[in-house]
Amino acid sequence: MVDNIKISVIVPVYNVEKYLSNCLDSIINQSLEDIEIICVNDGSTDNSLKILEEYAANDNRIRIITKKNEGLGAARKTGLDNSSGEYILFVDSDDYIKNDACEKVYGNALSNDSELVFFNFCDFNENRVFDPCISCNAFNSLKNSENFNNLTFKAYEIKECVLNSYFSAWSKLYKKSFLYKYDDFYFPKHRIFEDLFFHVQVIIRAERISYCNEGLYLYRRSNSNSIMNNTREKVFDVFIAINLIKEFLIKNDLFNYYDYEFLLFYLHLFNSWFYKINEEYKQKFFEKFKRGLLDIHLKKEKIDKLPDIFHNLYFNTLDSEYYVEIDLKNKINEQAREINYNNINLKYYCEKIQKYEKSIDTYKKQNIKNNKKIKKYESKIKSQKNLINKNKKEILKIKNSNSWKITKPLRLFAKAFKNENNGKSE
Repeated sequence: MVDNIKISVIVPVYNVEKYLSNCLDSIINQSLEDIEIICVNDGSTDNSLKILEEYAANDNRIRIITKKNEGLGAARKTGLDNSSGEYILFVDSDDYIKNDACEKVYGNALSNDSELVFFNFCDFNENRVFDPCISCNAFNSLKNSENFNNLTFKAYEIKECVLNSYFSAWSKLYKKSFLYKYDDFYFPKHRIFEDLFFHVQVIIRAERISYCNEGLYLYRRSNSNSIMNNTREKVFDVFIAINLIKEFLIKNDLFNYYDYEFLLFYLHLFNSWFYKINEEYKQKFFEKFKRGLLDIHLKKEKIDKLPDIFHNLYFNTLDSEYYVEIDLKNKINEQAREINYNNINLKYYCEKIQKYEKSIDTYKKQNIKNNKKIKKYESKIKSQKNLINKNKKEILKIKNSNSWKITKPLRLFAKAFKNENNGKSE
């Protein structure tokens, strides 16, 4: 066992025999070795527990906790309650982390004395690893030249991160003493969307938030067993998480400050999930969403700030009674946006063509002018060539004349006389 544990890496495990070894290999080979690896077997029925035991036999930093199946949130809470590290890192068992992930985020946390560290991640599937995703758009404005080891934030400074960023528990490093200052962090049993409320709680409460500008976590897109690919009735858990967030903001007198962000978050969640769920649940999902929307009261100027897609969704929802209406209206709006986009492109290319045509006219005029100059010079050259040819003929005529032939001895004598005089003068 490690004495001075810097990070407790908590891995909830449920029926992931296909991916588990890849995940564990990435953790046991971390460049930062002072870690413990807490694997919470959440009632797996495949070979996951056997794989965990094989790894634990070869690495004493691995601890296995087996419990009945209660879901991802409860497994994380179990791991947290049994952790000993200074910091906490969650890793889902179908994902993996880069070999220097723990070293990078721990170094950032220490240098900034952070309670919470955001870091970037990369999606991947069986064929490729995609470019890094920034964990919150508020960090987009930061330059790579920033000293991220001396840069901290509070929630109000990165406002859009609170409700409109990646909510995943695994995209952050947490100081354990910070988490234990509170006894109400949300780790639900048998629910999905367990990350949403927890994310909002930690980011609002953290006094010192920092950011590590590297893609350190690899998130698997293709696991069909993932809850994010689950479109059954548990999708309604999202409304429980939304209500908890709203109540938390109201209780802490923050709802008015985040009301626009909350509305944007609410519309975005609906737009993300409405088209993924099974047909049999769509009307119920739509009705619950509309009731929630009617309870969000914003001034018109804030609603008008919404991006077009969400502005249309907002009013289409209020004007509809059945999900098929909003589905149709959204499709009409989408087609209208596409037509508008094509019209904008058409206008852009027409302007470009006009510009090119003007350029061509200019070149043509310039060419006509140049052609006149060229013809003038060609005429002069031709005239000069004619003079040269005429002179050549005159010279040839002289050389062939009798007078030229008769005077040849005189020319030779004159040349010799000249050479002799030149020799004397020297």
